[in-house]
Amino acid sequence: METSDFSGKQLTEEPHYSAPKDEGKANETFEACEVSDEKSYLISKPKNGDVLGKSSDFENVVKVPLRFFILGPMLFIMIFCFATNSLIITQYVYDVIEKEEFPEKHFNKSEDVVVCYENKTSQDYLDQQVVQRQASTYNIYVALCAGIPGMFSNLVLASLSDRYGRKPFICVSITGMFVATSMLAVGVYLEWNIYALLAFQFVGGSTGGWIAALSIGFAAVADITRAGRSRAFAIVLIEIAVGMGALVGSALSGYLIDGVGYYTALVISASVACTALMLSLIFPETLKKEHSRKHNVLQTFKNIFLFYSGDISVVGRRWKFLACLTALFFTFLSNFGKLGIETLYQLNSPFCWSPVKVGWYTTLRAGLPLVIGMGLIKPFQACIDEHVIGILGTISYIAGYVLEALATNDLMMFIVAFISFMGALPVPILRAIMSHMTPPEQQGSLFAGVAAVETVCTVVGSVTGNAIYAATVDWFRGFTFLLFAGYTGITGVLILILFLDPE
Repeated sequence: METSDFSGKQLTEEPHYSAPKDEGKANETFEACEVSDEKSYLISKPKNGDVLGKSSDFENVVKVPLRFFILGPMLFIMIFCFATNSLIITQYVYDVIEKEEFPEKHFNKSEDVVVCYENKTSQDYLDQQVVQRQASTYNIYVALCAGIPGMFSNLVLASLSDRYGRKPFICVSITGMFVATSMLAVGVYLEWNIYALLAFQFVGGSTGGWIAALSIGFAAVADITRAGRSRAFAIVLIEIAVGMGALVGSALSGYLIDGVGYYTALVISASVACTALMLSLIFPETLKKEHSRKHNVLQTFKNIFLFYSGDISVVGRRWKFLACLTALFFTFLSNFGKLGIETLYQLNSPFCWSPVKVGWYTTLRAGLPLVIGMGLIKPFQACIDEHVIGILGTISYIAGYVLEALATNDLMMFIVAFISFMGALPVPILRAIMSHMTPPEQQGSLFAGVAAVETVCTVVGSVTGNAIYAATVDWFRGFTFLLFAGYTGITGVLILILFLDPE
């Protein structure tokens, strides 16, 4: 399979990287890799066969390989199902706890029936906080049941894809999502105890879930693109597919809950996951045989850590990998930490939002960074360095988190969504920088490590975030968002360090 440059041509030249010839030496390090002589990893002058050309009318049009018309929808569906399932289960558990603890009260039912208690000394308000704490604690159990097995499965699936190919392990992760969603639908229909549903979360985590599919998807992107603007553009396309999945899933979840109920909403989500499973069966393998790793499985796992134990090449500096990974860690920590908490925050006083309003807010929160933020990346690239773009993204998110922590009405909450419009930019930039420094036969190992960090953050972020939220909801319900602003600030400082020392 030949490498695509996203210009409608197929490259016949050899890739910039070559696999180590000495097998013994390959067990310890990677061969030096080359990158084009560019001022920036993401901003460079157009070259022959790169993302944009100049010599013909057709070269000025970016053409997407057929494989992306399968990979993009698969990842779109995985994120769609994750976003839909998360919002459905969070609100379902909230309703179940409310019915069990306070059967005569209805805090959040529909647009027409909403009872919001703002007097913090009233018994009704205190009862609502009891539901908040129990629902937040349940979110911790979900994060542990899905995240702990996910840490190991993501390492295994993504790293083994360097040896056996991308397709089999994408199929495994999508199958797990389909089975877990179907089992959740059955559990909701039969009204099983909410803690029995945790077993189904474990199933989804054991097969890697959307994080494994995404990391393997990025490795597949690296297989069929070359380092430079073509790969950066491809990664942005994948990020857009992921963002669109979150956007559509968030928008539809409220209407599904309000219109057809929790069970039917989960059935619809499972049906969509089945579509992704069928697409995975026809997805062509992207890993070339000459780039697949030939050594044993143990060495495959060890390769994950080689990026962070020494310099793999002149450009693949250890400190750069560590800085990028740490920046991603704190970004993921805040991004995943707010999942679930944000929904509970909106269901609580003084907002008391309905499922529809929760869905629309989540849509704006995910959609504006996708539509506006990603849309501005090209104009920004024309005049400023990509590191500066990443720093602006962190500032945008910090401002959003601070305002969210202090919000007291609906208007302030929706302003949060608008001022956070650049918050999604640091992640694709950091992914692209790491990928450019990595040989093609180690892309799976690289993204396996990133996926492991992502999974750790889903657990650590959710557990610590929900625990802090449960402990502080009585006296300062927005405290956790100030914590997330601090995490994002650390990311900004690390990107600034990379910018000040680009060599």
